[in-house]
Amino acid sequence: MFNKAIHSTMLTSDVADRLFSNIIAVNAPDQSFLTTLRAMLHRRLSQNETVQITCTKVRRSVQEFSYGTTADCFSWILPDALRHSNSLEHGIHIVHTAGPEAGEKMLEIVRANAGIRYLSNFTRRDDLQVFYARKVKALFYTDDAEKNTVIFAEKLELKHFHALQMMIPKYLPQLFTDSPLTETEINLLKSTGNRSADEYERLIEDFARELDIRAEIIRSKLAGFETGFERVKADELRNEIAICQNEYALHFENIIASDVQMVYCVR
Repeated sequence: MFNKAIHSTMLTSDVADRLFSNIIAVNAPDQSFLTTLRAMLHRRLSQNETVQITCTKVRRSVQEFSYGTTADCFSWILPDALRHSNSLEHGIHIVHTAGPEAGEKMLEIVRANAGIRYLSNFTRRDDLQVFYARKVKALFYTDDAEKNTVIFAEKLELKHFHALQMMIPKYLPQLFTDSPLTETEINLLKSTGNRSADEYERLIEDFARELDIRAEIIRSKLAGFETGFERVKADELRNEIAICQNEYALHFENIIASDVQMVYCVR
């Protein structure tokens, strides 16, 4: 699990933001999860559907979790998106605390109450909990529609955030049911758990080349340049036309003045 922050990739550039405006991230600690989602979902997600990765830090102490009611605790930790879910949206929601002690208490409360009154339409994913047992303490729940997964994590360091990307297909099973992973995609997911970010960054570059993001970026910049160039040329032409009009008007006035003077001379 690498600790290097990924703050800039071709799949999160301004051009990519326009190309993948339906795949977004909110409050993520770096750009890696969004980058991975765009690489994985560009051929699986229809234009009228959205996917959002959301990270929520719960700033509550262990004492508050200990003495608060269950209703209070779930009001702090349950993402708004899960209370007012849109059937067209897919989401991965990571909820974590500011400190591990509070995180342990949060997991205890979730484990004891989820499925009874809260998250009743979600199923706990024990397979994911076991897979991540040595990497991060967390509980995983996927909704019945298989469109949303909420992850309650004891804490969220960069290495945890990167490692959690290995199981993206498990968080959004509906999108992968009829679209098996390619070997390249499997390698990309595995690379998020490496000690170094080198392989991950190289594979993301490969995905960007496959999608021709570089060409899109260049076309975007050239389009802006052409627009600016055309604007300058248009201004120059308008100035030339204005000068010609002024010269014509002055020439016309001189002709009229000359004709008037000739008339007076004849008289």
